[in-house]
Amino acid sequence: MNISLFHKVIVFNSIYILLLLIVEYLQNDVLALLVSMLPVLLVAFLILLNWKAINKIRLNISEFIILICLLVGCSFNVVFSPHFELANFIKFVFVFLIFFLAKNGIKRNGPINFQLCIFPLIVFPIICFFQYIYDSKVLGESTKSVFFFSNRNNAIAYTLVCIFVITALTNKLKKTFLVTTIVILFYGTLGALVAFLFSYFVVVFKWNSKSWMTLLSLIFACILLFTYSELAIIDRVKTVFMGVVNFFEIYSFSDLKRIDFGQIALMQEGSTDVSLFFRLKHWGEIIAIMLENYWYFFSGWGMGAAVTLTSMELVPHNDWLRVLFELGVFNFIAFLMLNFVIFSKLKEYDRFLSVLFLTLCVYMFSENLINNFLIISLLYFTSGLLIKNENFKCRT
Repeated sequence: MNISLFHKVIVFNSIYILLLLIVEYLQNDVLALLVSMLPVLLVAFLILLNWKAINKIRLNISEFIILICLLVGCSFNVVFSPHFELANFIKFVFVFLIFFLAKNGIKRNGPINFQLCIFPLIVFPIICFFQYIYDSKVLGESTKSVFFFSNRNNAIAYTLVCIFVITALTNKLKKTFLVTTIVILFYGTLGALVAFLFSYFVVVFKWNSKSWMTLLSLIFACILLFTYSELAIIDRVKTVFMGVVNFFEIYSFSDLKRIDFGQIALMQEGSTDVSLFFRLKHWGEIIAIMLENYWYFFSGWGMGAAVTLTSMELVPHNDWLRVLFELGVFNFIAFLMLNFVIFSKLKEYDRFLSVLFLTLCVYMFSENLINNFLIISLLYFTSGLLIKNENFKCRT
């Protein structure tokens, strides 16, 4: 395993977390801008450190196609897209850079220094978890930011990535499935729960009587939870379900563009939880814009177009739709193939790692994870290292 590079990324992420916490405390815009530039410096440092190894890269067919699509897509996007934001464009390209650097960088085997991992992979996620529990259960503010994470959705995504990394590096975490389930349930994030259950059955489900009995038992348990449980995440399911039923009794999908959230909240018995309708409304606007000009399917509308061109003035809570809309079909194919290659390799060697990775990929359908350096760096760097060491001898 390329321990040298892994340790550098872990140390950098620890420093980056501390700096982000300081920025969060000081609320200084200048310092925040400077700290936001640090990931670019890390990429530059890793490229320089591995320059000779990069020049000797031997790509397989899948990797070659990914890089060709990326180069074509990025070229089209820079030249032809009507909108362009360099910072967010770099964040997207960083996904590929960090993966290929991990997979093809200088190989230096050695023992893993787990002491370096304690703060970024264990202590900080636990602190975030209890901060959210305190805010939601004691203060009754479940929609607050969790430290520098804008909301619990990014906090839980980071926690899942940390579980992924720890599981990949050691076989000491025996109850990974249970830990993941508890984290998702207590964070109360519906998108993460759906993504995890879907991914688990895609990877684990087998067409035999035992698997069918397990599936039926789970469905029965979900019905009982839906009927009798008072868990926050179950309450959210009930709220969303009733809101959708009430909405489509009166309106159609196209009406989402013109209806404000106040009207939607009334249909959900006054609940302010309109996250599903918020997403549907935003996605509907983006799809309508995409259908206006088919040429931009090739180049994309450019990073930042979702903010500029929609009434929401926000990036869509859907990384897959965002890549297709803002970066074009070639970059979308490159991103899709990269994730498929990683998932396929992980599935061959460790089923639960493939479940976690697929969970995060599915979660991208309802969240913005590409913008988050901590999530992307750990997820794709670790994935690259694992594929580099396909027999998983890196485990200790």
